[in-house]
Amino acid sequence: MTGTITTECEFVTPDQKGRIKVNSAMWDTGSEATILSRQLVSQLQPEAFRQGGITGIGGDTSGNTYLLHVYLPTGDVVTYHEVYEADIDYDAIIGMDIITLGDFHIDSSKGETSFTFSLPNE
Repeated sequence: MTGTITTECEFVTPDQKGRIKVNSAMWDTGSEATILSRQLVSQLQPEAFRQGGITGIGGDTSGNTYLLHVYLPTGDVVTYHEVYEADIDYDAIIGMDIITLGDFHIDSSKGETSFTFSLPNE
């Protein structure tokens, strides 16, 4: 059985002036990077950090990256995180760059896929 984990989350510019709630963020262990759709980047209008490239199933793409605060549905916040922009089928992808910062557990034992995630206390 294969399950897709999607949640809400929020991306916020460091100056707190730009804020966008994402309804469909896919948690993807096959993605090295966290990605925000180009459509939502145009709505958020963050300041570009640098040019970046992504290689995926659909080939290579390039675009800007942005330093954003990522508010996760678990209540955790990842601050000043480099987020890529790309044409994707979801509003956002939470990649391994965030997943590996904490404890991530997937459970499919009851026929439904669920997960827990938490960042360690500092």
